[in-house]
Amino acid sequence: MQLITTDVNGCLNYSRTIPFSITGPTAKFSIANKGGCSKSSVTFIDSSKSSGTITKWVYDFGDGVIKTFTAAPFTHTYADTGHYTVKLTVFDNTTNNCSDTFSLSGNAGAVITRPVPNFSVPQTLFCPGSPLQFKDSSFGKGLTYLWSFGDGSTDTAKNPLHTYPKTDSVYSVKLTVRDSVGCIDSLVKVKYITLKAPQPLYAVSNTVSFCPPVETKFSYKGLNAQSFEWDFGDGSSPSSLSNTSHFYNAYGKYTAKLYVTGYGGCLDSATIPINIPDPYAETKAVFNPANPSACNQITVDFTLTIPDSTSFYFYFGDGAYDTTQKLSLTHFYNLPNTYSPYIILADHSGCQVITGSFGTIQVLGALPLFGEDKNKFCDSGTVYFSDYSQQGSDAIVTKSWNFDDGTPPVSVPKDIVHTFTKPGLYAPALTVTSASGCVRTLTDTVRVLATPSPVINSTPAVCFNLSLDLMGTLLVPPDTATKWQWGYDGKTATQQNITVKFADTGVHHITLMATNSLGCKGDTSRDIVVNPLPVIKVTADTSIISGGLGLTLPITYSPNVVSYNWAPDPTLSCTDCPNPFANPKFSTAYTVTVTDANGCVNTRTVKLIVACNNKNFYIPNTFSPNNDGTNDRFYPRGTGLNSIRALRIFNRWGELIFEKRNFAANDASAGWDGTYKGKAASPDTYIYMIDIICDNATVITYKGDITLIR
Repeated sequence: MQLITTDVNGCLNYSRTIPFSITGPTAKFSIANKGGCSKSSVTFIDSSKSSGTITKWVYDFGDGVIKTFTAAPFTHTYADTGHYTVKLTVFDNTTNNCSDTFSLSGNAGAVITRPVPNFSVPQTLFCPGSPLQFKDSSFGKGLTYLWSFGDGSTDTAKNPLHTYPKTDSVYSVKLTVRDSVGCIDSLVKVKYITLKAPQPLYAVSNTVSFCPPVETKFSYKGLNAQSFEWDFGDGSSPSSLSNTSHFYNAYGKYTAKLYVTGYGGCLDSATIPINIPDPYAETKAVFNPANPSACNQITVDFTLTIPDSTSFYFYFGDGAYDTTQKLSLTHFYNLPNTYSPYIILADHSGCQVITGSFGTIQVLGALPLFGEDKNKFCDSGTVYFSDYSQQGSDAIVTKSWNFDDGTPPVSVPKDIVHTFTKPGLYAPALTVTSASGCVRTLTDTVRVLATPSPVINSTPAVCFNLSLDLMGTLLVPPDTATKWQWGYDGKTATQQNITVKFADTGVHHITLMATNSLGCKGDTSRDIVVNPLPVIKVTADTSIISGGLGLTLPITYSPNVVSYNWAPDPTLSCTDCPNPFANPKFSTAYTVTVTDANGCVNTRTVKLIVACNNKNFYIPNTFSPNNDGTNDRFYPRGTGLNSIRALRIFNRWGELIFEKRNFAANDASAGWDGTYKGKAASPDTYIYMIDIICDNATVITYKGDITLIR
């Protein structure tokens, strides 16, 4: 720096130059993307400078938030939309901690936006396949659009026109908008568009009848339609009533229609056939053969022509009729006569018409007919035959009887009597011949049954505890159903074959009666012997001492026993003898099965008890541990003993002075030697407790006193 002065004469004077320096920062920043979306992070780009080092940046974001940064990045999230003035103050580390401030406002400041999508359609229920106008009502600046119509199609127009597929369905529509800042939002209207084609549904009554005038009633049942109209198909004025009636006054076929208009203007229709047939002109029956005629019987095929949608009964002229509605029929005429078929037609309203004059059917000949005063009896009998034969279209000239029992045929003009002499099934017949030469025979049956002869099949004897099968048969095979009646021990049974079990031994008398369907009876009887079972007795005690010598099983039997079988066998001397020897270690149940001379079997179980008690062991009450080789130690001894689980010695004050566990019985070295803690115990009376395990696994706990003598 230099001072220059000028005097009144214009002369200049220059001072000495003094150097100086200016320090401090210069604040400056810019906003990325000129702003952003609400509730999203906005980045501020710092371009501040300083001769020193900037130590902090203080941003006033304009929304009431002031924030101090010591380093980049500089970001802020705005909660609301709008234009914000942003101010930056920077500080450096030069003299006096200099600072500078820079701000951006208005459109140059932070611009925060948020688009709001919205849309609508004229109507959400619409016809499939028709164009539907979508109208945008979104809020925001510089918006761009992306529509998703729910059927896989999209569009970017502001107000698109969209055509959905030609099927009924429901679609959700989504609109996504982006504003000039790049902020995006979307709106989904779930199941917003419903596509339903109009359905021309209806109910109609009385569409077929052959009794004009016919009143047909129409009821509208359509769906998804804005309007509808009836066209009755006979040139009359249409109707738009939901429920209406129309009269058809002449025979003929008419086509009525229902027209429906759906939402969006699409159309559909349904066709309703109306039939008023002429029953006399449209009903026919053709015979095959034509003009049929035959002796005694004939089969005729009929081909029918019936008005549409009409039910009918076809009467064959002989009292029979058909209701199956089949147009091809076959009928068998088996009686002489002249027949005239006819048809009764009916519609659903109950109107009926009878039409005929199709032709006649001629069956020539006469009808043989007779009755019998009886046709079932036993063994032999006489039958009175009554003749009821009828003349048909011509007279009977001859009658002949054949009784099917080997006797010759007989020709008589009326009734006849005949005797059948033996059982059998017979087919008596009456044959008549008419004047036209037609021959016809009627056959009936006469059944002569044989009185049954029953037989009892069974074994002659049975053991007391077994069941016996008794089977009934007949000496001669039955010619009818047979009833059976058994008798035994005051009881009865009605089956052909029975199984019995007798309550006691001895001789039992069995009876059997057989009865055929006519009540003819035959009987028989038989004696059955019921043998007693062999006797098994235990005659003595079956207990032994564990470790003892065993026992021959004390069993006696009935004198007629012939075989023996014992089980189980590992500890028995034999299994097929009457009295085996056994010496088991444990208590064992032996079973003997015997058979006697009659084949009767009996079983008995004998349990051999192996006992272990104070008879098995000996425990002394005194001992003298003086090393003289006699009674120097106290220990248990005996037979049938497996081991000693525990031996404990207590003094008179209850103190345990000796204990030994799990050692062999009869082992003197394992016993008490009369010492306590390595010293000779005082002569006294002590208490002992011994747990003994026997060979049969029995555990015996024994207590007592032992006197120590020195």
